[in-house]
Amino acid sequence: MILRYNDYTALLTYHEEEGRYYGDVLGLSGGIHFSGATIEEAREVLKECVEFYIECCQERGEMPEKSFSGTIPLRIEPELHLKLSLEAQKKEVSLNSLIKAALKDILEA
Repeated sequence: MILRYNDYTALLTYHEEEGRYYGDVLGLSGGIHFSGATIEEAREVLKECVEFYIECCQERGEMPEKSFSGTIPLRIEPELHLKLSLEAQKKEVSLNSLIKAALKDILEA
């Protein structure tokens, strides 16, 4: 199950043998881990953990990471870059729009 709080996304799983839900915030280098006896409790603990994380970052003068910024550094061969750019020009769209549409097509296939 996916839980969201502000700009943070967490994956929540149920551990039957312990009777608890365990969650991990996705996309952070340091990680935020939390748990709760119910989904609602886990959701509340997620909120508390994220708020605590943001406060700690502020105290240290650091910018908090976001789960997913929407930016993907992508390294590809120059030849593929050229082909994609030419295809984008042919379709009269930006390179970013062309790649985004191709990735959506993969997920919807």
